[in-house]
Amino acid sequence: MWVIKLIGNEYLKIINELNAKSSTDTLKKQKDYENWLDKVKLIETDPPEKKYILKKKRGSIKGIKKITLKDLEHDKEIGDAGEDAVYRQELRIVEKYRNEKFLERVEHVSKDNDTLGYDIKSVTENGDDKYIEVKTTTQGKNTSFEISKGEINCSKEKGIKYYIYRVYEFKPKKEQLNYFKIIGDVSEQYNLKPIQCSCDPTDKKNNH
Repeated sequence: MWVIKLIGNEYLKIINELNAKSSTDTLKKQKDYENWLDKVKLIETDPPEKKYILKKKRGSIKGIKKITLKDLEHDKEIGDAGEDAVYRQELRIVEKYRNEKFLERVEHVSKDNDTLGYDIKSVTENGDDKYIEVKTTTQGKNTSFEISKGEINCSKEKGIKYYIYRVYEFKPKKEQLNYFKIIGDVSEQYNLKPIQCSCDPTDKKNNH
């Protein structure tokens, strides 16, 4: 019985040490991330001259790439970092307006609701609302990206108050990020191709 108790105590000690190390590592990562957000600067560039299709390729018909959970988690991590960087930038910009009420209007809305069609609500120096959807990629400037029906409709509804911030060539810990803006109704400016359809098994064609 004494031996079993000893082994049990040693096991708990090891588990506690591992948990403590994990907590320390997590806190360090969070601190490093906050330090990066304080330092990172976004540099605006011109949009690509050639029109491109807002579509993310998943692979050809002959060899469709299998999307794993790890891929999705990586994409979300990159997307979240891009949003956080833009949000911090908007706070810094609006802070220069020296208007406390303006600063209170800057919100990272997608943290609580990601179905609004935009990620960040901000404000211009004139007091007009800005609705910002952030699209982040580790790839180059001309890389196409996915845009949802809700985001397209939101761009139509908000008009010139709607912005897409396309952050490209993203790298973790990189202190300077490039991005360009698309302002207004996206469907009026670019050729959009549907890449996904919904099939209702109860809605059959008449010839079947």
